[in-house]
Amino acid sequence: MGTRNHPIRSNQPCFVTAVTRNREPIFGNSQAAELFLTELGRLREKLEFALLGYVVMPDHIHVVIVPSPIASLSSIMQAVKGRFSRLWNSQSERDGALWQSRYYESAVRTEEQLIRWLEYVAHNPIRAGLAS
Repeated sequence: MGTRNHPIRSNQPCFVTAVTRNREPIFGNSQAAELFLTELGRLREKLEFALLGYVVMPDHIHVVIVPSPIASLSSIMQAVKGRFSRLWNSQSERDGALWQSRYYESAVRTEEQLIRWLEYVAHNPIRAGLAS
């Protein structure tokens, strides 16, 4: 579930942030990050959403996506978070929630706003000292 009750239309880009439960640095594990990206790609094809940008940080992810006519933003995020959780819990022999229950979303309304969000995504690991 998102943080707001704003209608997001298909073909409208959205900036989304999802945070791990208790800010656990799950994606500090390269296998977890690779699994997340693999499943994100699979769901992108299945749900037919556009993925304009993404970054996987140790304890959160940012994506800039465009929902499709067959999948709303909430159904996309439910699938992304749910599929990764099931697979990672199974592989790492653990159980329980991996994500905070909500995610933050912002509908992109202008080209300038889209550029700012994409730049934010690209520079997030640099600001965090994880890349140069």
